[in-house]
Amino acid sequence: MSVSSARAAARSAVGAAYRRLEDAGDDDALAAACADIAPVIVGLQDVRTSPIDVAAAHADLVRAATARAVALRPEPGVEWFVLGSVGRRESLPSSDVETAAVVADGVEVGRVTAHGAAVHRLLDCCGLRPDPNHALVSRRRFVRTAADWSAAVERWVSDPFDDRAVIMLSLLADSTAVGTPAAPFPVDVRAALSDEDRARRLMGREATREYPRLRLRDSHFRRVTTVDPKVTVISAIVSIARWVDLESADVPSDAGRSTPERLSRAAASGALADDDARTLADAFEQVQRIRLSHQVDRLRASRPADDLLPVAGTTPVTRSVLASAAREVTAVRRGLAMT
Repeated sequence: MSVSSARAAARSAVGAAYRRLEDAGDDDALAAACADIAPVIVGLQDVRTSPIDVAAAHADLVRAATARAVALRPEPGVEWFVLGSVGRRESLPSSDVETAAVVADGVEVGRVTAHGAAVHRLLDCCGLRPDPNHALVSRRRFVRTAADWSAAVERWVSDPFDDRAVIMLSLLADSTAVGTPAAPFPVDVRAALSDEDRARRLMGREATREYPRLRLRDSHFRRVTTVDPKVTVISAIVSIARWVDLESADVPSDAGRSTPERLSRAAASGALADDDARTLADAFEQVQRIRLSHQVDRLRASRPADDLLPVAGTTPVTRSVLASAAREVTAVRRGLAMT
């Protein structure tokens, strides 16, 4: 098979997997359809698909699976949203599922959280893990009417030091509706932040804070056994991109929320220097490629995907790329650091 034919077949497999998820008529069918996600991701990696495109395909499949699980556990008056990496369309097989819900007036929240717990139990059985930090529709914090969400956002931006405000605003800024077409959260976080300099500065300080260092040797110069490039590199880039994007007032409400799209907009608007945006975008793609390669190797070995790269098992080139990316991101972060 030619390279172009192999790539076309891999893309076709994504579409077929998406349709199987949409058409799943019961729990067993959904579980079977979700089992196809990993082979699809492996297939995309085999034909050297960009890690950015692989992540977008993975997120779309997870969103489709979530939509189908919600449909199999129907609850009137509830609109679901995915948050985090799935909401940004940059999840990988190691990613968990974070959710929130907007409920119609008069809908009893306790009933919705029970509904959310049932949906996430089904997704967990299908191999899609719930967020361990409990950003889930099964928790009351993540289930509100549109008016209550609006009031909460107003409270968080007016008092950003209280009630995990920065975390909640960041989660909502990454949200995407589970239904089709994908839509942003009904409360515009950017608009809410526009006149709240204190909240924006706090988000800036959080985005440019010191992240855990990527160490290939410990303080005694012994080689460490594993490194986590998500915690040490990717999270910093994601946070910076989100912050500089929220600082810009001229972003359409339906603009893409992926990290590369945010960095591109920030450079175009002048919110981020071209060199800094390019440095962060290149580091993001390189480290995502390393993460994806590691995770696909684990999937091939019938092991769960994770972000713990064994240092002894990585090549000198990979270690060099990781170390260089970490240094470059740290340099950009320090240049942007808020006081």
